[in-house]
Amino acid sequence: MSIMRYIYVLLLFFSSAITFAQDYVPIDTAIFSCSYFYDFQEDSLEKSSVQSEEMTLLIGSHCSLFLGTNELYRDSILLAHSNEPFDQNYLQRIAPLMQGTTIHRYCRYHIYNSYLADSILFTTYLNSRNLKVKENNKINWEIEANQDTVILGYKCLKASTELWGRKYISWFTLDVPISCGPYKFSGLPGLIIQISDTEKQHCFTINKVKDIKGKQQAIYYLNEDYAEITAKDYAKSLQYYFTDLYNRVSSGGFVTFQDEESRARSLNRLKSRNNYIEKY
Repeated sequence: MSIMRYIYVLLLFFSSAITFAQDYVPIDTAIFSCSYFYDFQEDSLEKSSVQSEEMTLLIGSHCSLFLGTNELYRDSILLAHSNEPFDQNYLQRIAPLMQGTTIHRYCRYHIYNSYLADSILFTTYLNSRNLKVKENNKINWEIEANQDTVILGYKCLKASTELWGRKYISWFTLDVPISCGPYKFSGLPGLIIQISDTEKQHCFTINKVKDIKGKQQAIYYLNEDYAEITAKDYAKSLQYYFTDLYNRVSSGGFVTFQDEESRARSLNRLKSRNNYIEKY
């Protein structure tokens, strides 16, 4: 295991242990489960820095939940063991189950889209704090009725918008007449199949859609004492997180490297994480 991967395994596990104390409150039942591939360019100046993460969109009757597929699996493990005492034996039981569930920091969140309240709730754990961002989910789309294509067998129509300092092109389908999509994107008269910024630095593409009505898959809200901040403040906090981690690794007190080359490679990787999806 590389040094950087080791660092993130530790951070993932201990943040999981902290969020274990949260209450999992069922708020809806999923009727559709959609899998997306999220391809994103970590470094705004380096096209070869593209990373990929599998994400899941659970669509219910009243709300949807968007999160990393590994995050969803991690939640299911913690929920299944939620009645067990939180002690050393607990950690020994949980640790093997968490192997292979690393999630890129850009994707460590739960995004709830409430259809009735017309609002987005973004929650995460960062810099030793539980954070939430509340936003209106209204997006000004421009639908181009004469533009169409076929993606994964779905006939799609084109729409565009501008958000968070980027211009986006979206392809949505009327074959699945649900006004949902990946991340915070919604408000079109059909499911968003693909969406990308015009520079192609952040792209979500659907992989599969499953009708799971009758399977009783609950959509859970992680009930915690969140500090409310703005989306802009979260973007700043995320940058501080990487800067702080860079400084800790650079100081040599956080982790020991086998050689100077490994240390330099890890520092360069941290420094390159400068291209979060939301630009302010």
